Amino acid sequence: SVPVEDMQMLYTCAVDDVEHMQGGFGCVNEGSAHLERILGPEGAGDDDAMLQMYKAFEDESRGHGKSAKTKCGTSRLAVSATLAQALSPNVTLMIEDRRPCHSTYSFVSTGQGPREALGRKDTVFASTHHLGSISYRKFDGAPCMDKVLAQMRIALGESRMQYPSVQQSFRGLYWYPPNGFTEWHTDGGHVEGWRIYVAQVDVPRESWFVYKQDGKRHAIPDVVGQANMFKVRMDRPFWHAVASRKAHRMSTGIAVSEAYAQEILARIRAAQPAKSEPSADVL
Repeated sequence: SVPVEDMQMLYTCAVDDVEHMQGGFGCVNEGSAHLERILGPEGAGDDDAMLQMYKAFEDESRGHGKSAKTKCGTSRLAVSATLAQALSPNVTLMIEDRRPCHSTYSFVSTGQGPREALGRKDTVFASTHHLGSISYRKFDGAPCMDKVLAQMRIALGESRMQYPSVQQSFRGLYWYPPNGFTEWHTDGGHVEGWRIYVAQVDVPRESWFVYKQDGKRHAIPDVVGQANMFKVRMDRPFWHAVASRKAHRMSTGIAVSEAYAQEILARIRAAQPAKSEPSADVL
């Protein structure tokens, strides 16, 4: 329904280069550099100065709540006819010009695609997330979100979630086409709790959840139905990232209660008694 086969087409540019986004493929060098910092040779993503540069992204109002410090713009720019045609006939694009923050692409339904996924004509159902991935809109009339939330409620029950309702605990639905990524980030470090992200991929072991712990970088390759669980702590920022080389990766996240996280840890310990103890903060 949405023909994005290479995320390089929709990479986000530097703040002052938003006009380069209008034709698509205008930010490939910058986006590729971010991807290399995640998956490149050991050390490419481990520089403290580099991590502080990424911390500046979290000062933007990009879903990080109390950590957001920069007031972002609300203008819009049109994309070129060529880029618009690349996603036809089901979708059109516009650019949310958020300067002095990073800008984003928004996906708008033409009404010709499946309404259960894209919505009626003029529904803004998704936008680019951070610098190199796509996020389905949580609310604002996004048509399939009620189904996603209902499935989470059935699978977990609201008693296992961190917040009183599934709507509050839901962390998002994200799409990483080939060459997609979410740059190094800490989720703002403004609220504590356990997070579970379940990934579905069409090509196993061609996308990764990557994190830093005890000064080392760890890359976990994705397989179908994989779940990654980690804890966000205010006293110890958890640097992590996601990247794909060749896979289409769909990921959905939920904030779960401390009790449920400990239940999962206990099950892992019982199932793997001879193996090393799972980390206190990530598995």
